[in-house]
Amino acid sequence: MQVEKLRRTVQQQENELVTLKARAKTAESMKKVNKQLAGIDSDSTIAMLERMKQKVETDETLAQAYSEMEGLNESLNTKIDKALEENSLQGDLLLEDLKSKLKKP
Repeated sequence: MQVEKLRRTVQQQENELVTLKARAKTAESMKKVNKQLAGIDSDSTIAMLERMKQKVETDETLAQAYSEMEGLNESLNTKIDKALEENSLQGDLLLEDLKSKLKKP
C-alpha cells in the first residue's frame, strides 16, 4: 500500500515535470515570436515591400535583356549563315571558272 502510494506520487511528479518542460518551451517560443512581432512596424514593412518591388523590377529587366540578347544572337547567327552561303557560292563560281580555264588548251 505504502509502495503503491509512493509510485503514484513519483508518477505524478514526473508527469508534472514533463508538463512544466513543455510549458517552458512554449513560453520561450511565444516570447521569441512576440519579440519579432514587436520589432515589425509599418515603416519596416513598407521598406521590406519596397525592397521586394525593386528585386522584382530588377528580375523583370534582366529577363527582358536576356530576351533581347537571344534575338541579337539569332540575328548574328543568321548573318553568319548568310555570309557563309555567299562565300560558298562565290567559291563555287571561282572553282568552276578555274576548272573551265584548266580545260581550255
